[in-house]
Amino acid sequence: MRTRLLSTALAMLTLIASAHAHAIFHLGQHLGPAQNVLVGTDVGMRIEGITHQTGTMVAFSSTTNILRGTSGHAAVISESGGLLHNVTITAPGFFFSSILIDPVEKQRGDITVIVRLRGGHIQDFTYPGTTGNNFLTITTVHSELISSVTVNSSVGFESLAHTRFRSGTGSFTPVPEPSTLGLVGTSLVGLFGMVRRKLRA
Repeated sequence: MRTRLLSTALAMLTLIASAHAHAIFHLGQHLGPAQNVLVGTDVGMRIEGITHQTGTMVAFSSTTNILRGTSGHAAVISESGGLLHNVTITAPGFFFSSILIDPVEKQRGDITVIVRLRGGHIQDFTYPGTTGNNFLTITTVHSELISSVTVNSSVGFESLAHTRFRSGTGSFTPVPEPSTLGLVGTSLVGLFGMVRRKLRA
């Protein structure tokens, strides 16, 4: 009975949290102190980089393109033989609270950004007419966290440049995924059960 009540309460809390999940899209650079993502000159459908202050791994992947990384003070991801149509940014094993991206276009196309939040809630943003640049800052409310950001375009865009994460107190502090926390929690429950049995004996 107690287990059922606990499960129900957890399910309700998850539903409430996802109902309030919300990402905010700001055109322009509104990130403040930030960590650049650095990549090597890798080529593939998945390229890995690191944040320049804390060395947190960041992955760029595509379901349609062969990606090419360009080294420098900030990552530039392009298509090795044409235009990009699909790039997803993640910090494997972690979530993040804010990010700055810059899809570079040769001509104005139909770029859509899809943000997947921690609870699975998805929000999207379509770039409006000509803005002078394509910088987009994505933040969250209610302490929500982002699990991935995908940039899509059927027309295609030249590159994805200047990917940055907010530094916060001077360091990028990603949050572990629930799977990591779940393993710790399961271990503690098992340990508690063993102690309880020994005490009864």
